Amino acid sequence: MALQFVLGSAGSGKSGYVFRKTVKEAQKNLKKNYYVVVPEQFTMQTQRELVRLQEKNSIMNIDVVSFQRLAYRIFDELGKTNMAVLEETGKNLVLRKVAEEQMDDLCVMQGNMKKMGYISEVKSLISELTQYNIDPDTLETFIEEQNMPLAFSYKLQDILTMYRGFRSAISGMYITAEEVLEAFCDMAEESKLLQDAEAAGCKTVGGLGMLIYQGAAAAKLYTGLDMPVEEVKEKFFKKSALPKKEVPIAFLSASAAKAAAS
Repeated sequence: MALQFVLGSAGSGKSGYVFRKTVKEAQKNLKKNYYVVVPEQFTMQTQRELVRLQEKNSIMNIDVVSFQRLAYRIFDELGKTNMAVLEETGKNLVLRKVAEEQMDDLCVMQGNMKKMGYISEVKSLISELTQYNIDPDTLETFIEEQNMPLAFSYKLQDILTMYRGFRSAISGMYITAEEVLEAFCDMAEESKLLQDAEAAGCKTVGGLGMLIYQGAAAAKLYTGLDMPVEEVKEKFFKKSALPKKEVPIAFLSASAAKAAAS
């Protein structure tokens, strides 16, 4: 089955075209389910638009999901009900406990831990490290290998102490919101929902190529220099460094794929 890319400038009607095609196909096949995957902040807006486009103002066989919601749908399908996700408030509480336990080992951050909002700043930093797949061991290696000012090195050591304490405190009990999609990716192949979509011809498109060439365009824009794309591919994205499974950037059910295909 063909994979269709709908291209155009902002406001040219790309989303409307896809929505109308999906609604039309859903009306023809009432026994099939359709999935429209959008960013988290646009789920409600997309649902409203699809309801508006449907002649009876109902979308009984169309689900609008973000990747986060799709992940939870797959967890539920596979019976992974023991995956407790630690939200932002929980992270703050855990980090405050870790700070109290590790206070004697903190050099620079020791005097700041009781300041209002400081724990939240530490939490945000740790969340970013997790999001970009920088684990405590990677951070420790970076600190050891880099020649940096002593004060900055002490700060990083404190961050490493907090990071290790945080990971140890939640190990085996919780995952963070930043790890939900990673867990989803690891178990996606087990999902009948995704298996059925793949069997019907739905394509999984990795975002690696997009990442590299967007980076090249940004480098040209900001520096005026051409990024050595092939060298970057070889150094940072060679096969041995790639994850076993790519997180898909587009997912549609069999019916929705047909609706989007020309």
